[in-house]
Order: sequence, then structure tokens, then C-alpha cells
Amino acid sequence: MVIPLFLVQAGWRDYSRLSASGWAAVAFLGLACSGLGYLFWYGALERLEASRVASLLYLEPLVTCGAAVVLLGETVQLTTILGGLFVLAGVLLVQRAEA
Repeated sequence: MVIPLFLVQAGWRDYSRLSASGWAAVAFLGLACSGLGYLFWYGALERLEASRVASLLYLEPLVTCGAAVVLLGETVQLTTILGGLFVLAGVLLVQRAEA
């Protein structure tokens, strides 16, 4: 969906200005986030029902929030913690439900 915008704004010119850490970030996003993410996703689908695997997607914001706290020093509000607990409860409920 962003390809037309990329083409109109000649986004390919920005790649020449990427630093080594920028290229490392691009490689990490491609290999770790996309590559390993799909590898683990399809591995889980081989072993579990699709509904149970799909419920694990709700953990992604919690992992991101935890990484932001550890890596970026972000602060977490009480409402975020309560919301995270509700998400965890929902995921646990789905995972423990009888098939």
C-alpha cells in the first residue's frame, strides 16, 4: 500500500544515506521480525489449532511495551499494566480452553 507513496517521493534515494546501524536495523526487521516470525508462526500452526495460535498475537503489544521499557526507558502507566493483565488473562483463557 505504501509503494505508490515510495515511488512518488523517490524513497529509494534515502537508502544511500543509511548508516551501518540503519542497515543493521533493516536487516533485523527483515530477518528476525519477518523471517523468524513467520517461521515460528507456521511451526506453531503445525502443532496447535489456528484459534490458539491466533490468540498469541495479542501478546505482541505486551512484548513491545516490555522492550520499550528495557531498551528505551519508557514509563508504564497503571492503565497499561491493567490492560496488559486483561490481555494475559484472555490469552490464558483461550490457551487453557478444552479443544
